[in-house]
Amino acid sequence: MTFAGVLELALVAGGVAMLIVRHNDLSAATVNRIWLGVAIGVLVGAIPAFVRWWGTQLSLTESQLVIVQRRLRLRRHAWPFSQLVQVRVSSSPLGARLNYGTVQVEGSDGRRVVVMHVAHADALGAALRPHLGKKLRGR
Repeated sequence: MTFAGVLELALVAGGVAMLIVRHNDLSAATVNRIWLGVAIGVLVGAIPAFVRWWGTQLSLTESQLVIVQRRLRLRRHAWPFSQLVQVRVSSSPLGARLNYGTVQVEGSDGRRVVVMHVAHADALGAALRPHLGKKLRGR
């Protein structure tokens, strides 16, 4: 689930809980249990998105792009600039306002990695584009 999915889950669960509470004669303890259940459900739904965000790291060095993703296992993707074929950056209207987006990187070996919710994604894309497919000088 993405962060947008967590937000949708929170809105739907909150709306359903509000309808249940408003249209039924419930005790205060029951109302509190309903809201507690909604809060716990939303928090549990947010865990995968938070783990994915927390465990992803992008590093741009002088010679390569390194993407490390820690989920159930560690995945490390590294491309020298000479092997980068394509870098795509996209963002939602909200992402554009908050300066984050999705970065999709493709190497000459056919590997494609998509990293969502990257801060300053446009700046990263702009920094990578001049290096696409170039051989490094002096190496």
